[in-house]
Amino acid sequence: YAAELVKMHPSTININLAPGGVVSRVFPYERNRRALGHDLFSNPARSKEAILARDSGSATLAGPFSLVQGGCGLAVRLPVFLHDDKRPDSFWGLICVTFKFPDVLEPVQLEHLVRQGYAYQLSRIHPDTGNETILLGTPEALDEAMEYRIALPNADWLLRVRPDGGWKDWGLRSFFWGVALFMSILFSCVVGLATDLASKKKRLERMSEQDMLTGLPNRRALFRELEEAMAAGRSFALCYMDLNKFKAINDTYGHDCGDRLLSQFAGRLRAFLPDAGSAVRLGGDEFVVILYGAADRDAARRRCEAMVRQAMERPYRLDGRDIMVMASMGLAFYPSDAASVSELLRKGGPDMYGNKRRGAA
Repeated sequence: YAAELVKMHPSTININLAPGGVVSRVFPYERNRRALGHDLFSNPARSKEAILARDSGSATLAGPFSLVQGGCGLAVRLPVFLHDDKRPDSFWGLICVTFKFPDVLEPVQLEHLVRQGYAYQLSRIHPDTGNETILLGTPEALDEAMEYRIALPNADWLLRVRPDGGWKDWGLRSFFWGVALFMSILFSCVVGLATDLASKKKRLERMSEQDMLTGLPNRRALFRELEEAMAAGRSFALCYMDLNKFKAINDTYGHDCGDRLLSQFAGRLRAFLPDAGSAVRLGGDEFVVILYGAADRDAARRRCEAMVRQAMERPYRLDGRDIMVMASMGLAFYPSDAASVSELLRKGGPDMYGNKRRGAA
């Protein structure tokens, strides 16, 4: 996704992710790899905007500042927060986008003002001292210049424009306001780019942990949840299950029919799932249910068997046919059966396949 953004915005120098404020991912990598490990909160020259972004919850704009590779840059710091029941408003880190300056202003074409007989200044108002620093344009003072203040994150910029011979008609002033409005829109787009990146990143992360057919969490989400549960010291049971003779259903009725069966089965698992539990599709016709709060292995098995019976007691309606389906089940209990995620997964699978060979439901 970062590669596509850079194509769309050629003035982009890099896009990086900084969990906890420390840069861990950067694109493009080769020319920016020296940024890896850089702590944005510990750099005296750059930490102010990073800290302000974290504390205010809003994007900030740093710069212009000198780049180690030469030239100047502007950097948007966008804070990212995690929102869930366990960690409300927990600060995750920063997404940072650096642009070349003044290349990022090329669409505005400020240099055309000079060619058409105008003098201009673009300056930054320091948010603490109120001092003005001229960024672009003529260095001398512009008397009777039209001014337009551009409100940017954590600072205001000021655009002044004046014809060389002074203002002669209001048409010139209208032209100036048009340029100023375009600049304001441009800077909004710069900040919007970083915001868009954050929302797309969250959506892609959700997609990466979701099974596209059934809507259940996938194997990746399973590993993450198990690791978090183990780290928190929670006991739980893994109930493995797969559908008996599923290949025969695919071969007889077609894969579209098989996909609908998997989707309906996933829906029933959700419906009969205890409050303290979650269902996952591992792949194919294999599913896992995580059950929390069971006193021991026997109690967990009874709950799992009851859930499977409920999911299988009614036929599945597929293409006008009622099809009865059975499932085989296996169980692994943490912490008595295994001490790690990989061991736990190895434990439950053989139990399920043993039951399958014995014809157990």
